[in-house]
Amino acid sequence: LTAARTDGPRDVERAAMSLRRGMSSDEVHDLLGRPTRRRSSKQGDLEAVIETWETTDSITEVTLVGGVVVKFTSSSK
Repeated sequence: LTAARTDGPRDVERAAMSLRRGMSSDEVHDLLGRPTRRRSSKQGDLEAVIETWETTDSITEVTLVGGVVVKFTSSSK
């Protein structure tokens, strides 16, 4: 069985512990939900996207290049 994808509130702090490089953007969104902020830029021919999930207690930032996680950070406020 697979869990249905929802865009409701999630325990982002706990879910962020499951992040890993190489995940697809779909896997990240299934895990964390929709980001609170998203910005993109071009890195040569590739698009780099930085997505941020902000809660009252933490900030999680994921950098994707070509739709794949290359970097992520999670910190408390």
